[in-house]
Amino acid sequence: MMKIGLIVFGFLLGTGIASGNRLHGRVFAFFSSDSTTVYRSRDTVKKMPVSQKLYDKVMALLEDGEEKKNNVLFFFGPHYSSDAKLGLGVVAAGSYYLDNPDSGLQPSNISLYTDITTKGYFMAGIGGNNIFPKDRYRINYDVYFYSYPAYYWGIGYDNASKEENKTKFKWQQTHVQAEVLIRLVHRIYVGTSLITDYVSGKDFETDKLADIGQRHSIFNFAPGIMLVWDTRDIMTNAYKGVYFKIHNNYYSGLWGNKYIFMKTDIVLDVFRKVWRDCILALDFHHQANSGNVPWTLMAMAGGSYRMRGYYEGRYRDRNIVEMQMELRQKIYRRHGVCMWIGGGNVYENVDSFRWKNTLPNFGLGYRFEIKKRTNLRLDYGFGKGQTAFIFQINEAF
Repeated sequence: MMKIGLIVFGFLLGTGIASGNRLHGRVFAFFSSDSTTVYRSRDTVKKMPVSQKLYDKVMALLEDGEEKKNNVLFFFGPHYSSDAKLGLGVVAAGSYYLDNPDSGLQPSNISLYTDITTKGYFMAGIGGNNIFPKDRYRINYDVYFYSYPAYYWGIGYDNASKEENKTKFKWQQTHVQAEVLIRLVHRIYVGTSLITDYVSGKDFETDKLADIGQRHSIFNFAPGIMLVWDTRDIMTNAYKGVYFKIHNNYYSGLWGNKYIFMKTDIVLDVFRKVWRDCILALDFHHQANSGNVPWTLMAMAGGSYRMRGYYEGRYRDRNIVEMQMELRQKIYRRHGVCMWIGGGNVYENVDSFRWKNTLPNFGLGYRFEIKKRTNLRLDYGFGKGQTAFIFQINEAF
């Protein structure tokens, strides 16, 4: 969502939920230190850095927590960017079973997150996936609130490519999304969704919206239908499998929408092992909007999941097509790295699509497995004249 210039991974708070309601937790700190702790062997005196000792304790405690079927981890860290200045982010990641843990089904998951900065950026949200016994039903949800100083260049590639079109404003958004899926056969699901957004754009330096007849504050509500084919072994960090989803949402005047349109999202992800501890992940996404689409819900390039490195919302239009290919390599114990390459294109319609307007994207990342198949993700993405440092939980796709 915003361009991160520097991340300092500060503190990690780990807890595991045991049987009953008892909660066990410890606080860890990661830091550099020149001080040493002395310990004795049989006939020699050796020195171990304090940071190494703490690291070893953290590893042991994390491995301990993996023995629990239901657990949650909390971690937080400061960060800095030229846009948001100094900030502090807090994330909690939990996994649990609604079925017998030994049934072979993957666990359900939940993530809670919040962030606040000295420049006025605030975010809080919760999201997760509930997998019911025998995987007959799934409920996915995502709820968040944003408030931050943002920038707007206008609609279309041409407007976004000109720096002089940049204007500052305040963006506030409340988003609620829920999906209910029913398994038809094996790994094929059908379902319905409800999405509601309230977006308010305030204090524009230059009011570009009045010129195109767009409102500053917009409420949208839409039911939807979807078809999903999911053979992934783990949703949050797949090693193998395929994920295909086609999702239609209808923004009708019957629901009180001022802007009447339809949104279609198509996602195709493929995961394959290429050599030892290395996964090749491919992601394709296409979003098409037909009708009177508001500026707040147009297809946008950028963010922390696709087109990493671009300021989300600079390039926006009615449609987008984007692809990325990522290599994920585990290095040692809980440590891993990744690299990706991709591109995307925003356009108004098929006739206006231009290959020369395709935006390049590539980057490098570091992974730390805070618990089994759940990674802390630090990515540095490069775009066309833009870069971003991203601090997140779980893989980008």
